[in-house]
Amino acid sequence: MNNVPVTTMLARANRSIRGTSKHLWQLAVGVLLLVLLTRTVPRPSTVWLRDVAPFAVPGLFTYAIYASIALYTRYVAAAAALLYLGVFLAWALPATDAQRRRILCAWWVVGVLVTGHLARELQSRARESLAGSGQHWRDDDEVAVAQQLLATYPAGTLVAGIGATGSWMYWPHFAGFRMVAESPNYDDVHFWAASDSTRADVLCLLKRAGAQFAVSDSVPDRRGPEWTRLGAGRYALRTLADACPPATALPPPPSRDD
Repeated sequence: MNNVPVTTMLARANRSIRGTSKHLWQLAVGVLLLVLLTRTVPRPSTVWLRDVAPFAVPGLFTYAIYASIALYTRYVAAAAALLYLGVFLAWALPATDAQRRRILCAWWVVGVLVTGHLARELQSRARESLAGSGQHWRDDDEVAVAQQLLATYPAGTLVAGIGATGSWMYWPHFAGFRMVAESPNYDDVHFWAASDSTRADVLCLLKRAGAQFAVSDSVPDRRGPEWTRLGAGRYALRTLADACPPATALPPPPSRDD
């Protein structure tokens, strides 16, 4: 489970990069404005690379690192700021005084766009919090699942997760369970697409890690009868008591009389 295939990393990078459109489209608008207002495109030079690289390179490097994992805005906020500064410096450093005044106008336009985007995000989050929507129903289901599991398993039980384990699975915390193994989000796609024998091997690995059962939030409709729905139906449980085949008994050694 730790050896992530290249195809999985590329798929994650694709989703991550597309997700950055919310906070990078303003930068694309800024680049277009800079080209239209200054009618120039920066040409690499020693001075340009020396002064711009400290901003652009760390920003791009941060995006490259997180692209194959998860490009959440909070992870790359500083990198985005460096990219913005790097782009505008690339035009401003070799510009004339007249061009710099135009670059400043473009900077203000981009600043207004970014501020507007942040205001809309804050307004949306505040509305959800005040209305009790979004997270409220999810927490209710998490509590229901935790209570349902606690009716059979005591607090402290070792468990495993398949799906969005690190992002949205709160039932282990509410029930006091210990998550000891997981097939995290995006990897679960490969788990369900794998053959029956491969899935059985993964479940056996989860059991050997100490988990008594596995819970998934991504069980397909074609699930087998060994998966039982929990709560409102988002989760399903699979006990791991029979996950590993019994070890084959070795024949007894021949006796000396033989």
